[in-house]
Amino acid sequence: MRVMVTGGAGYIGSRTVKALGEAGHGVLVYDNLSTGNPWSILYGELVEAGLEDTPLNPIDPYGMARVRTSWQWEQAFASGKQSR
Repeated sequence: MRVMVTGGAGYIGSRTVKALGEAGHGVLVYDNLSTGNPWSILYGELVEAGLEDTPLNPIDPYGMARVRTSWQWEQAFASGKQSR
């Protein structure tokens, strides 16, 4: 399965990414690195961006259509918190 993990470079997210990767799943990590570290991602591909970096619109308020279209993920896990 192909999985996207938001906040995947943080403590909890990186453990989720590791478990998914070790189980043989493809992982896309979506993180703005405000509190996470790129070196904590042992599996998958990093998209360095945050939800605040995407333009808001009523049809796709979090800008996920671009990421979903380019990577074709099947499941998503949300980890982390919104930075201020």
